[in-house]
Amino acid sequence: MVAVIGLAIALMGGVGVASPNVLLAWVESFWKTERGLYWAAGLRLMLGVVLLSSADATGWPNFVWAIGALSVFGAIVLPIIGRERFGRMIEWWLAKPPLYLRVWCLAVVALGALLIAAALAEPMPRELPTDTRIGAAVNDGAGDK
Repeated sequence: MVAVIGLAIALMGGVGVASPNVLLAWVESFWKTERGLYWAAGLRLMLGVVLLSSADATGWPNFVWAIGALSVFGAIVLPIIGRERFGRMIEWWLAKPPLYLRVWCLAVVALGALLIAAALAEPMPRELPTDTRIGAAVNDGAGDK
């Protein structure tokens, strides 16, 4: 599921890199609506919960967990800041030049790619193996007398 979320994030960023005006039109038509704030909060909450619950199954669990925690935090903060401030944030983004938006969207593509890489990486072992040479040398039984 982390790879699917990473792919969706990378694709959204890719749209912004290729055509910032398309992304801006979508943001303006959807996220500035009466329900936009709640959709944004709900989407962040859903993504955050999925990332938090899936983090241990990835190769980079701390990274995935941190992104999930930030997403949940954003979901909590959005309703607190309110629709008026949220609308001002959207207006601020809409006023930025296309190059500025392309650079930010490139960072979004990178975040999506990192989530995909984390999902595809070999999960880290939970504990060290007990039959290693170092472990055997340390625990040779000499101190058991």
